[in-house]
Amino acid sequence: MKSMDAIHPENPDSPAIDAPPRDRRGVSVYRYRPGRFRAVCTCGWSRRHRLLKASSCADAWEHAAESGCHVNNPLVIPAAMAGRLR
Repeated sequence: MKSMDAIHPENPDSPAIDAPPRDRRGVSVYRYRPGRFRAVCTCGWSRRHRLLKASSCADAWEHAAESGCHVNNPLVIPAAMAGRLR
């Protein structure tokens, strides 16, 4: 697997990928434990905890459509890793 620098969209040698610019906001679904998911965005928006992952994913997509924030890839991440991804 290539490093993140090798596939960054600003790198002229990288393949063309559909990645949002770094200055855009992003929404993710945090998995706290089985049966406890929450959609959270970098703009400060969040939704209540949900029992089903699909419900939290729907919340994330709804927020992205209404606010213009992009949906992060991967959408669902463990909450313990949330601080490490920034």
